[in-house]
Amino acid sequence: GPFEARAIWQELSDETPPRPFTHDLMKSLLDASKLTMERVVITEVKENTYYAKLHLRQHGRALTIDSRPSDAIALALRCDKPILVARQLMHSTESFDLADRGEPVQFSGLTLQELTPELAARLEASGTAGVLVADVRGGRFEGHLKRGDILMTVGGERLQDALDAAMKLRRIKKSAPVKLTVRREGEKLKLSVPPGN
Repeated sequence: GPFEARAIWQELSDETPPRPFTHDLMKSLLDASKLTMERVVITEVKENTYYAKLHLRQHGRALTIDSRPSDAIALALRCDKPILVARQLMHSTESFDLADRGEPVQFSGLTLQELTPELAARLEASGTAGVLVADVRGGRFEGHLKRGDILMTVGGERLQDALDAAMKLRRIKKSAPVKLTVRREGEKLKLSVPPGN
């Protein structure tokens, strides 16, 4: 649903709400109760309804809690824990490639898009592999990245597409600097973006 999708996207795009939303509250309750999330597993689908389990630990004791996958995913993102899918579920449902979308991806004030051969030629960057920074509006990267930059690596890792770039950026802790390689106006630059606020 739209509210669940918004809760997931809010964490992926590094937005901070003025007041805690439901999943922020759930994380605070876990922390206050000394419950540690270990992982989320999306287990099965029955009659077009997906099921998930939260795997928690409290004082060394393992706990498993039933959950809607959307809530489990939103909470796992906030806890920075793995989101797993049962193997039989992965093999039993139709798959599609997110990279085929070709739509811009937004993250922390950045708008990233695929660097097609046509775009690379227009930017005089033919042969360059990376992701185009289509816009920078606020967020952690303002003042460091510029519109028209080609983002080549994040933390030394090459980028597959815009979604991959956003996910790699998201995995870097807000308290750590972000090491980037970009091509700007024909020049290759190494940037270090300081920790976020």
